[in-house]
Amino acid sequence: MRLRRRQGFVLLAALWLLVAISAVMLGASLESRSRRQVVANTLDRTRARAAASAGTEYARSRLSAALVGRADEYTGARSLRGLEQMRQVTMLSSPWWAPQQLVETGRDFGELDFDLQLQDLGALLDINLLEPDDLRRFFANGLGVDYAVADKLAQAIADWRDEDDIPRVGGAERDDYIRAGAMRLPTNRPFGDVEELRYVLGMTPELFEAARPYLIASGLVNRINVNAAPAPVLLSLPGFTPAAVDALISARERGQIPVNVNELLALLPLDEGERQALRQELQQRVIFLSLFVLVDAVGGVEGSAVRARQRTIVGNGFFFGQRQGEALEVMRFGGS
Repeated sequence: MRLRRRQGFVLLAALWLLVAISAVMLGASLESRSRRQVVANTLDRTRARAAASAGTEYARSRLSAALVGRADEYTGARSLRGLEQMRQVTMLSSPWWAPQQLVETGRDFGELDFDLQLQDLGALLDINLLEPDDLRRFFANGLGVDYAVADKLAQAIADWRDEDDIPRVGGAERDDYIRAGAMRLPTNRPFGDVEELRYVLGMTPELFEAARPYLIASGLVNRINVNAAPAPVLLSLPGFTPAAVDALISARERGQIPVNVNELLALLPLDEGERQALRQELQQRVIFLSLFVLVDAVGGVEGSAVRARQRTIVGNGFFFGQRQGEALEVMRFGGS
C-alpha cells in the first residue's frame, strides 16, 4: 500500500511537472511569436514610411516638372499682393491647375506601393487663420448649420486657439469645458491638426465629419483660390451667396476663369454698390492661381496591413525667388 501511494504521488508530481513545463514552453512560444510580430510590424512600418516618402518625392518631382519653362510667365508676380494685377497667366495655363492630374494616383515598385492625393491648398480653409466671421459663414452658409449654433462654434474655435482664458460672447474657455465634463481642455494655441477640432465644445461627430474635408491647420495661407475652391469653402467669403457661388462655378465649368478681382466681381450677380463694397475686402481674401499644393501620400508593403501616411505642403518656387522651376517643401505633417 505504501509503495502504491508513493508511486501515485510520483505520478501526480510528474504530471504537474509536465503541466508546468508545457505552460512555460507555451508562454515562451507566445512571447517569441509576439516579439517576432513586433519586429515584423516595425520593419513593415519603416518600409511603408519609405514608400510614402517616395510617393511624396515623386509628386514633388512632377510638380517641379510642371514649372519648367514658365519662369517668364511669373516674372514680377512672386508676391500674393501682386497676383490681382497679373493678367498674363490664366488658371488654364497655370502649371499647377488640377494638380491631381499631374501624377499617377497609385504606383507599385516591388513589394512596396503608394497612393497619392494632391489638392490645392487654396481650396481649403485654415482653422488657424480664419476669423470668427469666416468660421460662422462656413458653418452656416457652407454646411447649413443653424446660424446661432454656427456663431457659438466660431467663437469656441477662436477661444480654443487664443492665448487667454477669457471666453468670448457665445464662446467657451477652460472652466466651460470642465463644467461640461469634456475629454480635453482648450490648448490656448493654434490647432496642431484638424483632428483636434473634434474636441471643441459644441462640435458633434457628424458636423466634424462634414467639415473635415474642407479644412486644414497649416497656418500658412489665408487666401481662397476662387478657381479651385468647392462651394462650401466659397460660401465662407463675404458677400458670396449661394447664387453668387453657383454663378462662379458655372463660369468655371464654361472655361470662363477670372484672373483678378474685377473679373471675379463681374461674374457675380451683384449690383454696382455691392461690387464696390466687396472689392477691397476680396483683394485681401482671394487668389486666382495655385501657389501651394497639399501632397497626401500613403505607403504600404505587399501582404501587410501596416500603412504609413505622410502629408507635405509644397510651394511654387517662383514665388520664393527660385528661378529654376522647383516645387519647394514648405511644411511636413507628422507621419503615421
